[in-house]
Amino acid sequence: MTTPRDNNPDSDEADASRHERFGRMIAAIYPQLRRIAATKAPSVGGSPSSLAQETICRLISLPVPPKDEQAALAIGCRLMEWLRIDRFRSASSRQQRERDVSSLRQTEPSPEARATAETRHLSDLLAELSEINPRMAEALMLSAVCRMSQEQIAATLDLSVRTIRRDLAFAKTWVAARLNPPPPPPEPPAAVASTH
Repeated sequence: MTTPRDNNPDSDEADASRHERFGRMIAAIYPQLRRIAATKAPSVGGSPSSLAQETICRLISLPVPPKDEQAALAIGCRLMEWLRIDRFRSASSRQQRERDVSSLRQTEPSPEARATAETRHLSDLLAELSEINPRMAEALMLSAVCRMSQEQIAATLDLSVRTIRRDLAFAKTWVAARLNPPPPPPEPPAAVASTH
């Protein structure tokens, strides 16, 4: 038995139109995602193309397509960041073994090892912030990873620019405090024994 949808040529045309529009959207944002991936992929041991392509695959598999190119780029950046975090976590045991071996060979870590550790730390902080306040983490990621303006972020998240400005200020302060914790308070001086 056929449903009304099966016999509706308008529905088929609408689906084809949606697919065509989504295909144009993906083609338009891919170069931007590729440029963003070029700054991120080396830290996770992959090529920019593979990271951008995996992001596009995740974007295509979403149950509801993004409403426009700006939303698609924002969602793509989020997906790319989560892919990076997943890759970090899946490779953590191998990297820990490499660090252990490296620390036996040299006392000073290489610049690449330091950059990888810093990137991992920032990704971990972003994941931690997303558990505390997902909206602030998302705003920070769109700003830092996608290089979106406050106005673009506000439009993407359907919030006011004022709210985004406040969220970004808090998120940056929170991350900075985690990256540079204050030194512990000094120990009180030891009591001097009285000689009387």
